Amino acid sequence: MNDRIANAFRCPAALTDDDVAALVALWKKDAKAANARRGRTERTGGTDGSELARNEAYRKRRADLRKQKLAAE
Repeated sequence: MNDRIANAFRCPAALTDDDVAALVALWKKDAKAANARRGRTERTGGTDGSELARNEAYRKRRADLRKQKLAAE
């Protein structure tokens, strides 16, 4: 994060369009990395498959949260 964006949290009116675009790009990059990390976590089941049940429960919980979010909209 550059200094202008960091300082913009103290004074949001100082943000330029370029600063906003840079901030959005950082958010998208962070979201993409988080999704990739989640995908790797979900696909790994351990060497003996012992984590598959935990991963399946995690996927189910995330699906339920998505359903609740869509229902609230």
